[in-house]
Formats: sequence, structure tokens, C-alpha cells
Amino acid sequence: MTLAARAGSPARCALCHDDLVEVPPPCPGCRTLVHPECGADAACPTLGCPRRRRSRVRRPRVAVRQRNTLWLLAADLVVYAAAAAFLVVLGTAATTPRMGQSHAARLERVRADFQALHDAARLFQKVRGRAPTSVDDLEGFLKEHPPIDPWGHPYLLLPRPGGPEFLSLGPDGRPGGGDDVATRSLRSHR
Repeated sequence: MTLAARAGSPARCALCHDDLVEVPPPCPGCRTLVHPECGADAACPTLGCPRRRRSRVRRPRVAVRQRNTLWLLAADLVVYAAAAAFLVVLGTAATTPRMGQSHAARLERVRADFQALHDAARLFQKVRGRAPTSVDDLEGFLKEHPPIDPWGHPYLLLPRPGGPEFLSLGPDGRPGGGDDVATRSLRSHR
């Protein structure tokens, strides 16, 4: 397809669109007319013309630094070691209160639990008119039921003529192992 001027219309410059008084030689690639003042000696302004100068976008050259990969690996190792140390400290802090409870602290908790059990047994006797025969009888009278000792075992109730006696089976969880804690043994240690 070739473009041509309308019949009777003057030729115009492709850059400034003014009428051409004298017709310059056309572009040999696309036959476009341009004023000599507008840059006839320059490249052709027409898109698709083979004589059109292609503008190059200059990309800034960035100096690529050679990075020391050993240094990067060492930095990553330090970050991973710090994260691992943080997790170890966090895990230790989360488990220390359970693991670090001394025997004396556990006995204090047993003493407090026995006091709560005695209070519940007295209240049970006032409400029901009889002494409880097991810890299960105290279900509605305790905050935590069944009450658990510091070693994770349930407390036992032993009916006695002078009032109920409570027993914790101790760390081994078996009766008679020498580590059992009873109400009367705590009274004797005060």
C-alpha cells in the first residue's frame, strides 16, 4: 500500500506539516517528503521506514560486585544458629516450671491440697450428715475433680474413726513404696 496526496492538495512536510513550497527529494526508503530545514539530512521520521534510525535505550551499567560466597554462607549459619538457640531457650523456659519443681515445693502443694480436701470433707459431712467414704463423694465440693497430686496421681481417702485421712501415692504411684504422703505424716513434719 502506498500513500499519495489528494489531488489538488499541496505537498506537506512529514515533520512540521507545513506546505512545501518547493518539493524536496523524497526519502528513498518510503518516499516521505521533509523540509530541508526540518532535517532532510537526518534520518527519516516515518515509522516502518528502513532508513529510520532506531533509538537505543541506554541501560546504565551496574558494576557487578563479586560477592564472597563463603562470607554469605557464614552469615546464614550465624542466623540459623541464633534461631536454634532461641528455640532451645524458649523450650527450656516453657518446661522448667514443670520439671524444676523441688520435692519441698511438691510437699507444700500436697499440704495445700490436703487442707482443701479436709475442708470439702467437713462441708460434705455438714450437708449430707455422714462422713465421705471416698474422694469421689467430694465431687461437688471441690474445684478440681478428681484432685490430682503433683506427681499426676489421684488422691485417696482412707476413712478413719477420728475423721478421714488423705493419701498421695508419691512419685512411684504405688501404695507402700516408702514415698507415700499421708495427712498424719505431714502433721509430724511440721
